Amino acid sequence: MGLWIQESKHAWMQIFDELKSRGVQEVGFISMDGVSGLEEGAWAIFPEVVVQRCIVHLIRNSLKYVPTRDYKDLTAHLKKIYGAASLKACRVEFKRFCQVWAKYPGTIAVGGS
Repeated sequence: MGLWIQESKHAWMQIFDELKSRGVQEVGFISMDGVSGLEEGAWAIFPEVVVQRCIVHLIRNSLKYVPTRDYKDLTAHLKKIYGAASLKACRVEFKRFCQVWAKYPGTIAVGGS
């Protein structure tokens, strides 16, 4: 619907405002990579939008806090969280993840955000 080369809350507000003026009545869901200001800009124009960090980016960001030797085990555990069959199972697995990987609080903070 457009191409913009800007990243800030104000720029995103302008983009979402333009989309609204072009007829977009509602945005239900945005999956993002953590680009600056997108979340706030989207909420300013479409207050009901659900914004979620892309799972690939969450995993990449989680790996920043662990040594390479732990990547395989950590990603296997993360898969149990994002592949959980229900919200309840996801929460149980995240709690377990927090216990197992407590020595890497940065990783836990990424997952809890």
